Amino acid sequence: MQLLEHARSMGKAALQFSLTATGQSQQIEGTVVISAGELDAVFRLPKIIAKLRQKEPGMDIEVVVTNEPSDLKRREADIAIRNFRPTQNDLIAKKLGEEVIRLYATQDYLEQLPEFSEISELSTIQIIGFDRSNSASEVLNKKGWQLSKQNFRLITSFQPLQLELCKEGLGVIFFPEDLGDNYPGLVRAFEHMGPAMQLPVWLVCHQELRTSLRVRRVFDFIAQELRQSL
Repeated sequence: MQLLEHARSMGKAALQFSLTATGQSQQIEGTVVISAGELDAVFRLPKIIAKLRQKEPGMDIEVVVTNEPSDLKRREADIAIRNFRPTQNDLIAKKLGEEVIRLYATQDYLEQLPEFSEISELSTIQIIGFDRSNSASEVLNKKGWQLSKQNFRLITSFQPLQLELCKEGLGVIFFPEDLGDNYPGLVRAFEHMGPAMQLPVWLVCHQELRTSLRVRRVFDFIAQELRQSL
């Protein structure tokens, strides 16, 4: 047991040493690891990284694509884009704005829906869900819908697949307004109801890394570019 605790202490010390060493680096050349969700990675980051590479050609960029929060304290990433504010004291976070989430579908799919006077009458509508929890239906039911599991017969947490299923006319998806309004073939669904939700967008890094010229350069650049898109 004592050996295990000793090993854990050594591991924490090594991580702290690595963070401190990286934080003191004033070299632009090197690798910066960015953690981002699927939609950010596919639709927002490519243009941002292209601009960054033009300005900093000697810098290497690695992108970790996950909708789960990367552990910055364990060096899973240097910088992370998140939809929640971190609670750890040794993380630095900058709020970039609010991400407006709406419902989107193809025009053909919406035209096939029966006529209705109240949104609660859409008993056959299909919404492509993230998982089998009731979270998505609860969000919409608070707005007057009457949804059950029968309205979520297609489930996938992989958002690019949700988009492809929607394009095939198989249902409605939750999608960011700045992306959906500019995506060919998609239209706003039930626009009169307003946004489905709004999510904060935070850019996060470890405070030790904030003193690194390389990490600070990428952090500030992503913050500026993402803020403009939001």
